[in-house]
Amino acid sequence: MKNEVIILGARPYDFTDERTGKQITGVSCHVLPLTNVDPLNTSGLIPVKYSLTPEQFAEIAQTPLPARAKMHMTVNIATKKVSFEKFSDVAVLDLAG
Repeated sequence: MKNEVIILGARPYDFTDERTGKQITGVSCHVLPLTNVDPLNTSGLIPVKYSLTPEQFAEIAQTPLPARAKMHMTVNIATKKVSFEKFSDVAVLDLAG
């Protein structure tokens, strides 16, 4: 499954879970889907936060954001969980113009 999105921003995180002592590493990525998937209950477009691996983030880390892209996702039918796979066709947005 893929959607047209604007990648708003991404921020790596790396911390130790105080309860378990486990090291948690990843990237929070905020995107704006360019299609309203719930037009009956939502007005406008709502940003969504996804978790990326450091390797997935490395693919866009040198790209100035915000940027327009195709966001590829996988859906687990059993759990109905949507997982980020990758971005493609990433193009920087010129907001100054």
